Amino acid sequence: MASRYHWLTPGIDAQFNLSLPTAQAFPASLPAGATLKRFMVRQSAFYAKNQSNSFNDTFGMYVNWTVHFTSGPNSGRTIYSTNRDIPVEFGLNPGSISNVYSAIWHAGDNELGFNERCSYGLASGAAANLQCSYSIVPSRFSTFTNLFGEFTFQFAALYYL
Repeated sequence: MASRYHWLTPGIDAQFNLSLPTAQAFPASLPAGATLKRFMVRQSAFYAKNQSNSFNDTFGMYVNWTVHFTSGPNSGRTIYSTNRDIPVEFGLNPGSISNVYSAIWHAGDNELGFNERCSYGLASGAAANLQCSYSIVPSRFSTFTNLFGEFTFQFAALYYL
């Protein structure tokens, strides 16, 4: 007998330079009669570095995650929202003429991931679209003089049919 549980797995792998990755949404289409049982962000990795002559260009960042339905019986319903801090290390190179200050951000599944159980949908229900959205938010406005990095993750939704 075939499995009645199925995974949907949209994801991202984005490199960025001189700006943060723009907020993006990742949809997962649930077929009619499906019951959402679990959703997660996994295989996540964030790495970034910014160097500058100003200490004001060293700052903290966090990721805002939101999971919500965009269509179907639960359309417009947010089922999960969280802010996840991205750990940062600050560096000082007093012997340097340029790029005296640096900030290095790095995070993985322990810092960014989540794994939530749920039960949304009915055997007689309509199809639905589930969406995972994120935005990376700096703790203060700053210039990204030498910012570069990479952000990758996989959004996964498990449903029963």
